[in-house]
Amino acid sequence: MKANMIKKIISFAGIFLNAVLLVSCAGPQNPQNGGTAKNIADFSFSHSGLSRAEIYSYKVSKTNSEILVHIEYGAGYLVIDETGGASVLDALNAIVVKNNIAEWNGFDEASHSPLDGSGFDMSLTLSDGSEITARGNNRFPPAYDKFEKAVNDVFAPFIQKAEADSSKEEMPGGRDGYADPGAALSIISKDIVNFECRFDCSNFYLSDESRNYPYFYCVFSLERKGDSALCKTQTVSNLDFETPLAALDNLQALIDEYDLVKHNGIFNHTSGLPEGYGVFFSVEYASGEKLSFRDNQHVMIGDKATMALHDFFQDLAQEAGHRFFADEEKDMD
Repeated sequence: MKANMIKKIISFAGIFLNAVLLVSCAGPQNPQNGGTAKNIADFSFSHSGLSRAEIYSYKVSKTNSEILVHIEYGAGYLVIDETGGASVLDALNAIVVKNNIAEWNGFDEASHSPLDGSGFDMSLTLSDGSEITARGNNRFPPAYDKFEKAVNDVFAPFIQKAEADSSKEEMPGGRDGYADPGAALSIISKDIVNFECRFDCSNFYLSDESRNYPYFYCVFSLERKGDSALCKTQTVSNLDFETPLAALDNLQALIDEYDLVKHNGIFNHTSGLPEGYGVFFSVEYASGEKLSFRDNQHVMIGDKATMALHDFFQDLAQEAGHRFFADEEKDMD
C-alpha cells in the first residue's frame, strides 16, 4: 500500500511540474521579445553518436538585448553563431510542453556497455531561474525520439544554410581536420563559468600500472553556481555534487600548466568511429571568451594532461565524500 502511495505522489509531482511549465509557456505574450520567448532563458542540448551527423550541440541564450543561437554540428565540422532567434525559443517552448519534458527533470541513466551507442545531455533554464536537466548514455527518457526530431527540425535551417557552401562527403574512415582561424591563442579571463571535458583513459595503465581502471572513458564538468560550483562526473557511475568555487581557480591553473589553450579551435573528426575515443574539451569564461577543441580519434593533449584532469576530478569527488570506484572494482582485471 505504501509503495502504491509513493508511486501516486511521484506521478502527481511530475504532472504538477509539467503543469507549471505549461502555464508559464502559455502565459501573457510579450510582442517585444516574440511572445513566449521570455519563458526559456537558456536552452542547451547535445547529442553524441557514431557518425558525424549524430554529434552536435545546440545552445540558445537570452540576454537583455538579444537572443543568441550557437550550434556545433558534426564534431566541429560546422560552428554556427546567430542572433535574433526569438522564434527559436518560441518553438522550443512548444516542444517542451508538447512532449512533457518537465517530467524528465533529474533523469540520469547510463549504460557503459556497449560504447558504440549514443547519448544526450539537456539543460533548460526558465526565466524564474528554475531548471530542467536530463542526461543519458545509451539510456533515454520516454518520448525522447520525438523530442530529438522536433528539436533537430528547429535548428535544421541554420545547419542547411551553413552547409550550402560545403561540398564535403562523409566516408567511413575519412578524416576531416579543421582549425578555426578566429580561435584565440591566449585567454585573458581566468574566471571559468562552465567547463566540460570527455576523453579516452584506456591507455593510462601503459604509463602507470596502478591506473588499470574499470572504465575506459571519462566525462567531467564543472559549472559556476552562485557561491559554489556544481561538479558532474561519469566513470563507473554518475556523480553530481557541489564543491567550493576555489575548484574553478584550481582548474584554470591546471589548464595553464599544460598550456591547453594552444589547442583552441582544433576540430578533428574520423568518420565511423564508435563513441569512447579521443578527447572533447570546452571552457566558457565570464568574459565571453571560449576554449574549445576535439578529436574523436586521438587524445591530442596527451596522457599527462588527461591524467591530471582525471586526478583533479577524482580528488574533488573524494573531498565531497564520493568515490569513482570501490577497491574491488579496480582489481577486477
